[in-house]
Amino acid sequence: MILVTGATGNVGSELVPQLLAAGEAVRILVRDPDRAAHLSSAAERVIGDLDKLETLAAACDGIRSMYLISQATQVSGVIAAAQRAGVKHIVRQSTLEAGFDPPVGPGRWHREAELAIERSGLGFTHLRPTMMMVNTLSWWAPNIRSKRVVFFPGGDGRLSAVDSRDIAAVAAAVLTQPGHSGHAYDVTGPNLMSFGDMVAIISRAIGVDVRYIDVPEAVAGEQMVKFGMQPDLVSGLLETMAGVRADKFAYVSDTVPRLTGDPGRTYDDWCAEHVAAFLPISENTQ
Repeated sequence: MILVTGATGNVGSELVPQLLAAGEAVRILVRDPDRAAHLSSAAERVIGDLDKLETLAAACDGIRSMYLISQATQVSGVIAAAQRAGVKHIVRQSTLEAGFDPPVGPGRWHREAELAIERSGLGFTHLRPTMMMVNTLSWWAPNIRSKRVVFFPGGDGRLSAVDSRDIAAVAAAVLTQPGHSGHAYDVTGPNLMSFGDMVAIISRAIGVDVRYIDVPEAVAGEQMVKFGMQPDLVSGLLETMAGVRADKFAYVSDTVPRLTGDPGRTYDDWCAEHVAAFLPISENTQ
């Protein structure tokens, strides 16, 4: 049986049906069963919390492999529970920044979590996705709907945003096929794009002129603080954005096609499926 944590999130909610379709027995760890109501009843539910170690024994009982989405501070408890239950393989969702030497921004915390799993003696695979396409819904859609503009740092730096469904497909392959233990996989989309390129793609998809306005990292940081984000997280994210501006993330990996046999979805494809989310308010009410 495979345990999926974060099953109601962007990747987990795509991974669960893929595993079930492959004939795997799946258990999901959920804090709120109502949030998992949309997932197939074929997936066994266990109510628990990665911060409540007493709930992890039942979650890990009888589990062969685990897909772990967690904060770095939660990993030690998960490792202990997995060791006691005889789990053989932990596949953890990390981040592309963890693979830099030294790690960049939030990649430092993710690399600490990776090292803890590596030192545990358990089989491990690290998945290191780049920016997910779905993030642009929360980051950009509100301003596009109300102002037809995107304010975001990064300049002309490029990256290869990835569809969460492709991350899930990689995870499903790693969890169900042999030969992946001990590996770390960068997971990217198939195309390099600047944020300006991405905004232009949205603009074409919705048929509305949308402007991209580059903002300094310091200005973006001030806004993050105003929204209540912790200073260490703000600092880490700004370091990542500065890395994007410097083109450090201008990289396309072959992980998706090599492990799934599919080239991966483009941002054009993804935007075509999410037109309504970006349409200006006046357009959505017609």
